[in-house]
Amino acid sequence: MEFAELEMTDLDIQGAVTFFQAQLAEGLGGEMEDEVKVKLAEALTACGTVKMLLGDQPGAEEALGQARSLYTQLGDEDGELSAAGLLTDVTRIMDKVDSTSVTPIS
Repeated sequence: MEFAELEMTDLDIQGAVTFFQAQLAEGLGGEMEDEVKVKLAEALTACGTVKMLLGDQPGAEEALGQARSLYTQLGDEDGELSAAGLLTDVTRIMDKVDSTSVTPIS
């Protein structure tokens, strides 16, 4: 997948995140609210993954942190562990990128 395609995917996923956040803001309540939280957590996980691939560490950490929080609220241990694992990956990858120095060629 090319960089431009990743950017388009990021925009699409951001649209889904915004949609689900708006649904939650309406105060659905009950089972319907839990279903929307699951969809939002999944969209945030996808968002964090794409942002990680784009090199947007703060964006990836924010999205994955929100996903993990939602999974915790829902009592979804698998989702929580998945989001936490991806957060660890983001940190590990970015630490490696930060430790690699590149000298520009003049």
